[in-house]
Amino acid sequence: MSFYFKLHNGCHDPEDAGFAGFAGAVIGPLTQVHFESTRQVILTFVNEADALCFGLDPKLPVIRFRGGWAHEDMLCHQMPGETLAYYCDWTICSVASA
Repeated sequence: MSFYFKLHNGCHDPEDAGFAGFAGAVIGPLTQVHFESTRQVILTFVNEADALCFGLDPKLPVIRFRGGWAHEDMLCHQMPGETLAYYCDWTICSVASA
């Protein structure tokens, strides 16, 4: 069974967090999502090469938390060709459109 990691409530300036942000990437298909405290999220793709489509290293596909006392709960992610974004919310779902 595979699933997706969907990013929500995005902003380009972490000081803008808390307002209704934009939808982020729907990353996957995945076989595992592992949270290392509030340091990083390690993703295991069904097809390792798919990591490149999401701007991630296929050998170590991680999304890191921002860090710093005020925003340590925000994930940082940058899709290829886009500006770095910060996400306050995320969902693990069984379909890409969820």
